[in-house]
Amino acid sequence: MARRSARVLTVSETSKRDILELFGVLPDKITVIPNGVSSSFDPKARDRFPALRDVYGLTQPYVLFVGTLDHPGKNAASLLRAFAQRRADLPPQTQLVLCGKPGTGFADLCDIAEALGLGPSSPVARWLGYVPDNLLPALYASAEVFGFPSLYEGFGLPVLEAMASGVPVITSAEGALREVAGDAAALVNPKDVDALGLELVRLFDSPELRRHLAQAGVKRAAGFRWETAAERILDTLLEVSHHAKP
Repeated sequence: MARRSARVLTVSETSKRDILELFGVLPDKITVIPNGVSSSFDPKARDRFPALRDVYGLTQPYVLFVGTLDHPGKNAASLLRAFAQRRADLPPQTQLVLCGKPGTGFADLCDIAEALGLGPSSPVARWLGYVPDNLLPALYASAEVFGFPSLYEGFGLPVLEAMASGVPVITSAEGALREVAGDAAALVNPKDVDALGLELVRLFDSPELRRHLAQAGVKRAAGFRWETAAERILDTLLEVSHHAKP
């Protein structure tokens, strides 16, 4: 289908390279149009933290992960290990908050978490499951740090949502995540638990660095809008239809 189509739309240069490698289509047939981020993700959503406290029993500060729990590629296990390894170096009462539906590796993830003392029954780790859209912006904006050490992403929307929410981000220097985050996040090898833990401590130890990344993230996220994506998709459709044979 990719070879027969007039144009292939994708969301990142990383995905474009994968399509070229896997499907053998011509480069000029592929148009990259990045995803956008909803305007509901905003630093001001932090003011709605009391609702999260009442519903989920959260305390601050907390480190947040948002993603399928645990599709193996999302690599939440590395964040659990890094948090457990460096827990004593973080402020007292810091929680690790995991948000997302169970995935194919959920049972294995729970075993890892239990062995680390961070299972669903732990007061330190909060396993929220699915969080409705009306509470998600406040969940992001109220976090001290957002951790997303995914092994591979074709785009990485949670990173963009966190940056738009004014939260300093630690993410992978892999796949499209480097492309999306640019210089507005701390980038680590997602398989290096030690490096991930050190970045957590570094961010908590430096309010100035957290503030810098938060401001840089908001600025970068402002360049990713669904209105822009829609306009570019429409332009592409019109271009293709103009050149289509009758």
